[in-house]
Amino acid sequence: MRTTWTGVPKEVRDAGAPLLAKYGHVLPGWVRLLEVTFDDAMTESFAEFESEPNYHRAKLILGGGWLNCDQEKRDWLMRHELSHAQFAPIDAAFEYVLLALSKRMRVVVEKMYNDAVEEAVSGLAYALVKDTE
Repeated sequence: MRTTWTGVPKEVRDAGAPLLAKYGHVLPGWVRLLEVTFDDAMTESFAEFESEPNYHRAKLILGGGWLNCDQEKRDWLMRHELSHAQFAPIDAAFEYVLLALSKRMRVVVEKMYNDAVEEAVSGLAYALVKDTE
């Protein structure tokens, strides 16, 4: 897998690169390119993950608050965000399911699905370090 760091400040890269090296094995084999970017304006979350399985690439976006986190939270964020890649095939299939639903039902089902995925991703992220708390 090739990793690029586009527009990422040095201090963010210095904090993120060791964690990516530590947890990069979580990424499935379809990820051939991982683009790491930085978005200082991203205030709703410290990091986000986007998958594009058809193109064999993924993107990890580190937010402006990344450096304000302590090491433990950065570790957690890296595990959590990289774990999202494991659910990309299910996410893609779910997009087709949404199209079959009425607009009113889409909102409800999408919320339920997103909550379930976040719970599963968090469980996987905890399992990576055998953390059961």
